Amino acid sequence: MQNHSVTLEKYAGRHTRHTCPRCHKPHKFTRYVDTQTGQYIAPEVGRCDRQDSCGYHYTPRQWADDHAALTGPGSSGIITRAADTHRTAQRSTFIRTSSTAKPAPVAPQQAAMEAVERDDFSVMPYQVWADSTDLFHQSCFAQYLLGRFGWEGLSRAFRMYMFGINDRWPGATIWWQIDARERIRTGKVMLYHADSGKRVKEPVARISWMHSLAGMRDYRLQQCLYGEHLLSQARYSSLRVCIVESEKTAVIASLLNPRKLWLATGGKEQLTASRMTLLKTRKVTLCPDTGSYELWAKKAKSLAAIVPRIAMMRDMKEQGWAPGSDIADYLG
Repeated sequence: MQNHSVTLEKYAGRHTRHTCPRCHKPHKFTRYVDTQTGQYIAPEVGRCDRQDSCGYHYTPRQWADDHAALTGPGSSGIITRAADTHRTAQRSTFIRTSSTAKPAPVAPQQAAMEAVERDDFSVMPYQVWADSTDLFHQSCFAQYLLGRFGWEGLSRAFRMYMFGINDRWPGATIWWQIDARERIRTGKVMLYHADSGKRVKEPVARISWMHSLAGMRDYRLQQCLYGEHLLSQARYSSLRVCIVESEKTAVIASLLNPRKLWLATGGKEQLTASRMTLLKTRKVTLCPDTGSYELWAKKAKSLAAIVPRIAMMRDMKEQGWAPGSDIADYLG
């Protein structure tokens, strides 16, 4: 990390101490910050103050090594992200939430946030994402994972997918779309039942988008695969990539079968060539929900020109699964 300095965040009140990714104790986790920009390296990079009972300590160097595939030998992912974050901070303003981690919908008079343009699309400030993760474990979906897989499973899921919490609806989950270059395209906000993990659909479906809630002007959205950022991490480079429809399915499947890398399109119609281009050298299996098999099988034929090693899983409908079932139901 030459020509680049990081340090543990200095104490300036409870809002500078966060929830530990391992023991989940609030106000006990100190994050590393970039001294040049004042921005966090990543939400999970830091040290738990409970060293005797928890001992969690994820250093910037370990984080950079884990992301070596993103920048190549001799480079630091921290430098790349910090420089990009600095440019982001210069070109946009944003609402920083407190450590009580409730990124509330932005009032109209606060809707002065400007999108940061990258190529032909916009991205969101990194800090908004980081702040949304402080109390991620209090979201209804996280509580469902906790009840089913325990703290170890919840921690593993969070470390991989870095989902957040938002109070658009109390306990709503933010599915952050982070691309392979770690640019934050947007966040999909959805509400689930904590007991079943099913989406709340009555009286209406609870779904929104972070760039809309933040009032970002003229935001040019270009979505990516959910979990795409994992493609740049060396630890997953040899795993077969499995593509599912929903973000929830990808997270649950990653806990049920960690021998594969699970990504999501965000909907059955969102399996597109532009999103699949990054997978041209990977072994890929498409895992559609019951009822979407024919559509995805047709798309797989055209995608074979882009992803030569693409395959389809067996049709779950032929195995007696009800409409709407997914691979997580099959694995679980």
